[in-house]
Amino acid sequence: MGRFNDLTGQRFNRLVAQKRDPLTPIGSRRIKWICQCDCGKIVSVCSSDLVTGHTGSCGCYQKSQASSFLTSIKSKNANFHLTKTKAYRSWRAMMNRCYSPINRYYAYYGGRGIKVSTAWHNYHKFYEDMGDPNPDQTLDRINCNQDYSKENCRWATMREQSNNRRSNLKINYQGTRYSGKQFSIQFGIEYQLVRKLYKEGLSGEDMINFQNNMI
Repeated sequence: MGRFNDLTGQRFNRLVAQKRDPLTPIGSRRIKWICQCDCGKIVSVCSSDLVTGHTGSCGCYQKSQASSFLTSIKSKNANFHLTKTKAYRSWRAMMNRCYSPINRYYAYYGGRGIKVSTAWHNYHKFYEDMGDPNPDQTLDRINCNQDYSKENCRWATMREQSNNRRSNLKINYQGTRYSGKQFSIQFGIEYQLVRKLYKEGLSGEDMINFQNNMI
């Protein structure tokens, strides 16, 4: 059996070894030590983890580092506190749909030439023009073939977005003409999504491809 390495009283970063852990199994090569952390917490740590520097605190150091990192991000990013607001998420989604080819909706927005007005590339200008939506509202383009801009956008409910299209919701696919409801049932696409995609100018084939890409 190897020589016992007494760590009593030794400091390992934030931990000070107090005594050998009496619960260490007899004959075990992984001897544990009862340690007190600078924060006051008592923990049991393997001697090898202490000596190699693998463990240097009860976990409080990692937590403090994460907190400091988050504080640093917040101080550097003026928009950090906005990321949880619905208006900001809508703005980010709009920008991604129009300018990020890896976005799953890009083909139906940026891919077909839909852009965001230059002024709205700045979130604060977007918010100045649009304000906050109600919980049941989403960002809607009044003319689905025109760009995102102050003049062509509004916050609207799904009902408001579809009212002026409901009677015209006729979808042609492979020689058959479907109503919105029929198309929804036939191809297993939620009716609300069918209406939304129809308003965006998608054909029946595009809607089915869109649904398949979401699966």
